[in-house]
Amino acid sequence: MPGSDYVGVIVGPDLVYRPMDGGWVGQRDQSHDRVVRLGVTETEFTRYVKSTYRVLLTRGLRGCYVYFMDAPTRDFFLSRTERSLPRLGQVAERQAAYEP
Repeated sequence: MPGSDYVGVIVGPDLVYRPMDGGWVGQRDQSHDRVVRLGVTETEFTRYVKSTYRVLLTRGLRGCYVYFMDAPTRDFFLSRTERSLPRLGQVAERQAAYEP
């Protein structure tokens, strides 16, 4: 299918990494999914959100672009990735020049 070689995923504030709180933490109050947000326990919510992002992150055939809304989570994720490509690890806060 054309156009599906790469995917882009925005990891929202509904899943953050907090080492002092045991690692990955689901933040129910930051979720926009009413069904899941209201119908499960905290543990189930965290498991569901992690599973959802895992599926999204594996959909690109050739690669995946990821943006983390939470800076500490982004920093943790970058600390666990290989940096073989020069563009890997560029932060979105850096303004890119627009070329029409």
